[in-house]
Amino acid sequence: MKVAHYLRFVGLALLLSSCGDGGQSVSSNSDTGTGTDEETTTLDYVVSGGEAFMCIKSHAGHVKCWGKNNDGQLGNGTTQDVGNNVGDMGDSLLPVDLGTGRTVKDLAAGRFSSCAILDDNSLKCWGDNGYGQLGLGNTQNRGDDANEMGDNLPAVSLGTGVVPAKVKVGENFSCILTTNGRVKCWGAADLGAIGTGVGGYIGIHPSHMGDNLQYADLGTGRTAKSISLGSSHACAILDNNKLKCWGFNSNGGLGLGDTTNRGASPNQMGDNLPYVDLGTGRTVKSVVGAAQSTCAILDDNSLKCWGDNSFGQLGLGDTNHRGDGANEMGDNLPAVNLGTGRYPVKIASNGYNFCAVLDNQSLKCWGRSASGNLGIGNANSKGENLSDMGDALPFVDLGTDFKVASVASHSYGFCATNTSGKAKCWGGNYYGNLGLELSTSTVKGNASGQMGDNLPFLDLGSNF
Repeated sequence: MKVAHYLRFVGLALLLSSCGDGGQSVSSNSDTGTGTDEETTTLDYVVSGGEAFMCIKSHAGHVKCWGKNNDGQLGNGTTQDVGNNVGDMGDSLLPVDLGTGRTVKDLAAGRFSSCAILDDNSLKCWGDNGYGQLGLGNTQNRGDDANEMGDNLPAVSLGTGVVPAKVKVGENFSCILTTNGRVKCWGAADLGAIGTGVGGYIGIHPSHMGDNLQYADLGTGRTAKSISLGSSHACAILDNNKLKCWGFNSNGGLGLGDTTNRGASPNQMGDNLPYVDLGTGRTVKSVVGAAQSTCAILDDNSLKCWGDNSFGQLGLGDTNHRGDGANEMGDNLPAVNLGTGRYPVKIASNGYNFCAVLDNQSLKCWGRSASGNLGIGNANSKGENLSDMGDALPFVDLGTDFKVASVASHSYGFCATNTSGKAKCWGGNYYGNLGLELSTSTVKGNASGQMGDNLPFLDLGSNF
């Protein structure tokens, strides 16, 4: 991915102060994500989001998506946004067709694309493909025209004997964690996110995929237990419970004490890629990447975050970046204070915000709040001052007896599921991404009376 393109994405997030808060899923991943560390609830619901769209997988393995659809990321054969008009949701919102008789085991959404591991262990991806992130050997978008989904959507060629266990999607690249703990990535490799020591766009030609698609080198004898993607960087928790991150590193999001990108040049991966130092004796339980920052839950249940901190998203009471200079990591990196006796069990980010599901099944969010994405009834950012955090950081009010099971992001806010599998979304609705069949000028979460029992549950249909 060109640096200029990345800066356009970051610029979008910075320019949205008048209309929303930008970022990445996270994944997801997510963050982008995309932007969550572990989205599965007690009912095996998985929620994942990208730039202003969301997808949810039911316990039966069906997927429904809504929101922004400029590149076919909703997989409905059009480029029409869904969720902002009466009649868009409920039974009218059809499941994504991924092939005759096929169901979904794992799901991830990135900036403008989505991927799913199916019940037959194949992988299918759809949406934007300008950088080869769909892994189909070309740059043709899928899902934006009729007859491109279902049995007509090819599976990604991952190589002989490669079985994907987890999939993650970033801004313009995608990765799988295999059943034997190895990592393969494809898409925009310019900034090192693919982790193979090469640049360019991997996946735009058939010769890039299959057995020719290299594994990311994580070090001698090392395998991965989990992976997470930010906008243009990736992190893996290894079999020794230590963390390695690679890719774009402008503000220290890799946590290596510098701003040098890793992964696009020879001799930067493998044993040459340092572990992220998170403190004496500390290991990592889960990790989530954001636009240019990263958070990890450690073995002692503390939460540490590093990288870009322009909006207080590291939750440390200031706006100083961490991880881009010497002596900022390890024991020198403070833990995030989430309140007396409270600790995180799951985390998610939409780029410049983080949310944590706490041990008592409540939710707290911090960082930039331009469109209600913190869900606290005002547009005040949290995390820039020490007085913002700890017991002073409000819980997100999701209504009577709403026990949070998982949280995921869209670029203008978040969605949460409860332990019954019902979901609520808040933030800006600029493309119908809240799924509430309301005007695109609607915002939920930045004024009093919008959250709690006044925030509707998503209507995903009678049999979903």
